[in-house]
Amino acid sequence: RKRGGGAGRSTSVPRDVHPASRRVYFHAKTSTAMSVEEVLMQGADSDDETDDEEWRKKTRRDLHSSKSITAEEREFMLLWNSFSRKFPLFADYIMPTRCQQFVENYGEQLRTNPKLRHCLAAHLLMLWEFALIDGAVISRCLQMHDGAAQPGAAGPGSGQAAQQEGHKGQTQLAGTA
Repeated sequence: RKRGGGAGRSTSVPRDVHPASRRVYFHAKTSTAMSVEEVLMQGADSDDETDDEEWRKKTRRDLHSSKSITAEEREFMLLWNSFSRKFPLFADYIMPTRCQQFVENYGEQLRTNPKLRHCLAAHLLMLWEFALIDGAVISRCLQMHDGAAQPGAAGPGSGQAAQQEGHKGQTQLAGTA
């Protein structure tokens, strides 16, 4: 007797049909169906993909649902969140550097509306209240925004450089008196 199938019936899958083509697989983040080619490719899942435009739309919707913030505050929040997404804020000590990078990267957009400077200053003050940045960083960022300081001229903890400058100015004044 033969084992297996019945009389003349074959239960095997044709060799040219891959088992993945009989099931539907979905990307992990976007939940869209994957093509057979995507399934067969090693590591072709959407975990590594980012859909910035979709994220921006969702963030805009979420921000517009809040009636207690102004249009400028929404715009600033979107800029800061976009920046934070590209340049993660993984520890408190990185905040001074990230604030300066933010002003360097988005300075042109921030200068398009004078009210955005107010949002930047309020944001910096809030970070100062939580002891994430110091006054020298606030001053440096606002100077960079206003065009008075060149980006990258001093490091994130430029408080020492400002103190040294202050001491030079005091000695010069004392010498002339």
